[in-house]
Amino acid sequence: MNLSIPSPLAKEAFETMSKADRIRAVLSIVDEAEYEAVTTKLESLFGLKYNFGKAHIFSIKAVIKGRVFNFSDGISLPSRLFMILHTLGHYYFISRADKMGIDRYRYIYDTFENTNLHVYEQAEAQAVQVARIVTDKIRRDRTEFEIRANDYSADLLRVIGHPHLIPLIKLYQPADINYILDVTEGGKDAIVPTDLDYLDRYVCNDQSVVEEDNVERIYEAGAFNIAAIDWDLLAKSKLEIHFF
Repeated sequence: MNLSIPSPLAKEAFETMSKADRIRAVLSIVDEAEYEAVTTKLESLFGLKYNFGKAHIFSIKAVIKGRVFNFSDGISLPSRLFMILHTLGHYYFISRADKMGIDRYRYIYDTFENTNLHVYEQAEAQAVQVARIVTDKIRRDRTEFEIRANDYSADLLRVIGHPHLIPLIKLYQPADINYILDVTEGGKDAIVPTDLDYLDRYVCNDQSVVEEDNVERIYEAGAFNIAAIDWDLLAKSKLEIHFF
């Protein structure tokens, strides 16, 4: 998707801002009322539950298991909203890939296939070091996995009546991908302490990624279906998503 970013996140204006002004612009894009409106709709559509509490170990910002989102205190509204929408996009992608018989990405999310899903948590063993090497394949797979999840999130925002928030998803996209790859390589030492640090070092710091052609079409607009998430499949995989 090739979307222009309206004010205050317009590319031309955003690039000329100071770092502090960029952060203020991001934080201002979602107010409390709109956040409540979007999350209430998603709660109703998908049966989601949101919990809030003290910071998780290693400064993890959120831990998601199925429909339950456990957020650390101090996460900004735009970051929290991105996490929810992006997770639903991943759920859709995983469900569609399984239905289409595409196994290319399973090592990223299926705990039956990959016991090193959260390598940053583990000891400095040689096997963990090998798992942390970001090969070209891992970079391409992870980029596709994240971008198509965001494509679903964008269409979901359209369907529930908040299309003006799509630029926020697109702004977070390269930051999210590059941060994941940095933590894959660097382990827990690469995790930024706070959400504000994440905005400062990644979201508002001129990130970019290379997007390949959507050849597999695991996500395409014509296939959008809110009811297509396979919750039984997700439960079977014991998937637990961590936002650093």
